[in-house]
Amino acid sequence: MAMTNELREAIVWLLQLIEPEYEPTISYKVASDDAMYPHVVYDIVTTVPNDMGREDYVLDIHIWDKVPYRAYEILDAYKNIFAFRNDPNGNILPTFYETSSGAIDDPDKTITHLVLRLHAQVYMRTATDRGILERS
Repeated sequence: MAMTNELREAIVWLLQLIEPEYEPTISYKVASDDAMYPHVVYDIVTTVPNDMGREDYVLDIHIWDKVPYRAYEILDAYKNIFAFRNDPNGNILPTFYETSSGAIDDPDKTITHLVLRLHAQVYMRTATDRGILERS
């Protein structure tokens, strides 16, 4: 669970790197009913564990906005922010890869709903790794 919490912290930090002009409301799993537009909701799901010393996750970033061109600009900005990103954060070493993106039909036709799906490979730092990094 510690790895998941640290990964969520890393994801929020990356989501906040977007240009200030967009300033989306960022939520985990569910946006509040009074969330301002644009708003971004992210969710992470652990995939099948592997024997390679890492955890693999699927990260979905949903973007909702009433201004279509801005929703697509936000999507493009997040593609650039997360593209092959390798950002050590605390005890984890996550790397992100885009797997898909596109529009989703929303019941409210005045809203543009986009999703960016990423694969996250996350390695946990070992005590040896931390010792080496602290000495360098």
